This record gives sequence, C-alpha cells and structure tokens, in this order.
Amino acid sequence: MNKLTALHHKLCEEDPEYLKYVTAKNDSEAVEGSLLFDTYHAAEILRRADASLSTLKLAHIADVLLDLLGRKGPTPQEQQEIQQARMEYHGFDASDMRRLKKLLPKTQ
Repeated sequence: MNKLTALHHKLCEEDPEYLKYVTAKNDSEAVEGSLLFDTYHAAEILRRADASLSTLKLAHIADVLLDLLGRKGPTPQEQQEIQQARMEYHGFDASDMRRLKKLLPKTQ
C-alpha cells in the first residue's frame, strides 16, 4: 500500500493523464462520467507505471485508490449494475444472465 501511495503522489505531479482521472469530486466532474470508472482507469495507469505492480489485481489497486481519494466504493446496487454492464460488454444478454444466475451457487 505504501508503494501505491508513493506512486500515486508521483503520478499526480508528473502525469497529466493520471491526474485527470483522480481530481474529480463527483460523477458530473468525472472524465468517464463516473468516479468509479475514473478510479478504474487511474488504477490501470498505476499498474502500468510500475512493473512490480503487474501481479496485483486491479480491484486491489482500485480499492487503495478509493481510500486515498476519499471516494466511496460501489453500493450493492451499483455492484449489480457494474456486473451487468460487464456481462453485456462480454456479449451476454439478459436471458444469458438469468440462465447463468440459476447455475451459480446462492450467496448470502
């Protein structure tokens, strides 16, 4: 986490592309229209900036960034919407998702 924090501060000073993804305070200011999507893009930039971070999961880097930036993570409803968007992006339609949910074990 210390390495990510240090790299975050370095990129804020040196990389204008990174900076544009971490400066928004609300969705209307976000480059991609969503603080969560901006955080994801910033996490990708962080991971590419240091080869030793290439083995870290992008979700872990994004979680650290959410804390650093004082942004909240997704609500359960937002998580469901994000998952649905991912499925649609990868070519699953709504009927595929319903069939897939029936196959997956129930979680509490």
